[in-house]
Amino acid sequence: MPGMAGMPTMASQHGGQALDGVNLLPGALRAAAVLVYLVIFATHVRHARETSGQRRLWHLEHVAMALGMAYMFVPASALPFTIPGGQWQALYGIGLAPLAAWLVWQALSRGGVSGLWLLLAADLLAMLYMWSPGAMQGSLSWLLVAYLTAEALFWLSGRIVGVDRNVLPAGGYSVSSAAVGAGASALGIVETATLACERDLRVSMSAMTLGMAYMVLAMQVMH
Repeated sequence: MPGMAGMPTMASQHGGQALDGVNLLPGALRAAAVLVYLVIFATHVRHARETSGQRRLWHLEHVAMALGMAYMFVPASALPFTIPGGQWQALYGIGLAPLAAWLVWQALSRGGVSGLWLLLAADLLAMLYMWSPGAMQGSLSWLLVAYLTAEALFWLSGRIVGVDRNVLPAGGYSVSSAAVGAGASALGIVETATLACERDLRVSMSAMTLGMAYMVLAMQVMH
């Protein structure tokens, strides 16, 4: 679909297929979206370095997601090199497969699992979907847009706390965090039985998921 006059278009490789002519955002807003995702990327890198165990793995998964979303918003003409869509698919598949296997194992062994791991699995599926444009289906796209928007609102409102708890019928659930030294209280990093206890995540994760919802919407409309 040809772009409108004065509107930049996206030509990033998604799943090996160029989406040339897809109007995402005006140039300044698209640059702002890239910057936002780079900030989100840096935020999760910092938290991954400051914690350990399940929290570190959870943050590392979001590091990969933020990087992929930033790449999507960058015009192809501004990229020094192109990463094929298949490589992005492999990255998120590698992140999703062991997570799905672990969730099944925890369910069968009646272990404890935070609901945020289930949300992460759905988010990784959304990333795989965005990098597979040839497989896009309208009903699934609108379902993902609704889900990602709802997740963003849960993060922004603080109601995500109700999700960050054991979601299996039995089994204990606790996540220990490594000592982070001076300034931990200011960052909101404390010992708790939750997975995502950092207070700044309410903003960064709501921005992450809203951007994902917008990208799915744009790709579906222009499909």
